[in-house]
Amino acid sequence: MNLEFENWIHSQSFTDESLDLIDEAIRCYRIGAYRASFILSYSFFLKILKNRLETCASQQFKPDLVDERTWRNIIMKLNNDDIWENVVFETTQASEKESKRSKYYLISDGLRDDMRYWRRRRNDCAHAKNSVIGNSIVESFWHFIQSHLSKFVINGGREGLLNKIKTHFDPNYTEPGKSASFLIEQIPLVVESFSEIPFFLQEIYSMLKNEITIGFKLKNEESPLRNFWKEIAFSNNEKLRIGFLNFIKNDWEVFTEFISAFPSKINEFTTDEVFIRNFWKEQFFEYKYNYTKNFWEIALFLVKNVIPEGEKDSFVGKLVNKAPRRYINEHNLRDIKQIGYFTKMKKSLFGTGKFGPPNGYTNANYLSGKIIFYLKHGDLDAEIVRELNSLVSGITFGSFYNDFKDFLENNNNIFLAFKQIAESEEINLTEFFDEFIEKNSISNNDEIED
Repeated sequence: MNLEFENWIHSQSFTDESLDLIDEAIRCYRIGAYRASFILSYSFFLKILKNRLETCASQQFKPDLVDERTWRNIIMKLNNDDIWENVVFETTQASEKESKRSKYYLISDGLRDDMRYWRRRRNDCAHAKNSVIGNSIVESFWHFIQSHLSKFVINGGREGLLNKIKTHFDPNYTEPGKSASFLIEQIPLVVESFSEIPFFLQEIYSMLKNEITIGFKLKNEESPLRNFWKEIAFSNNEKLRIGFLNFIKNDWEVFTEFISAFPSKINEFTTDEVFIRNFWKEQFFEYKYNYTKNFWEIALFLVKNVIPEGEKDSFVGKLVNKAPRRYINEHNLRDIKQIGYFTKMKKSLFGTGKFGPPNGYTNANYLSGKIIFYLKHGDLDAEIVRELNSLVSGITFGSFYNDFKDFLENNNNIFLAFKQIAESEEINLTEFFDEFIEKNSISNNDEIED
């Protein structure tokens, strides 16, 4: 059975080298070799700090309170197996004289004192002193690691990283299209705790929005900015990925912008019932123009996976009245039909008296695009044929008149279906249809002669 600390260790993103040390420490603990367990646990902790220092150096990133010469010297000494532990410990103790701020980490005076205490316990173990080293000492140190490791992040890195990101997206300093992965990897390192990641991402977002005033929106799939946020949204670092979800959740404008860019992320909000309900009940249509071409992908997901069965009909009705039709295409048409969209559209247009006197022509002109859209994708029946036949019987101009005429000229198969229904239902077509009947009659004669 795994220890609680053991489970926590393997839920984190530590290097294999560090994990080897702590795994051996846990094995020693299990057999009662507590001195060895403590020494290995202490080395594990310092190895993590060493890795953080080296990662910053490899990414050309240093603590703000450390001068360049000192920083280079520290990094060079970390390569020496004989002294690296002492060097790392010294970085935990270095502080400014006046402010007492830690020069290397975002830690308090209390944590610096704690490090001196654990250093003494480590020496007790290593030099076989008379101090009693039992399981409680090892477990206490493990609790210290679990509680405070996240605070040992590089001091002053937050502002520095913001400036690096700003510079990265400035073509005067950085070649367009250059990967920002090395910057994204630093985000979890410059915040004191996991809970601060969403706020730091908000800072990044606001900074970029202010700096990139043209084309900030994430519509262009090839843009470096979109790729930057995509790498964060789908990061292998769980803390960063969850931090991103919490960041976009704080503002509906931001949420809809990112969900439009990365629609598959909507699935990760379904467990928050209050949030997702407010989204589909109100915010989804409020910000409909943020979604661009992914509107229907999100709408269909909501209908199929989120909205209760008894409320789907009402939601589809809103889609008919409020949804942009221009993003309905051959890829999503079948699914849109399956949710009853065109059935609902038919009910909203026909059989309602909209196209009868006294305002029928005005309503037809206003709804012309919607009517033509339905005729293109929906099913014809006798009610529709009868109503449209009556509507065009007394008009010779107007937007609907022109749109309907153009539509039939370009969709002869629909006219033939229209005519077939009229014949079977004994509906006398008005003069409006004479030219289409004549055109088909001539075409049929030509085929006979051939």
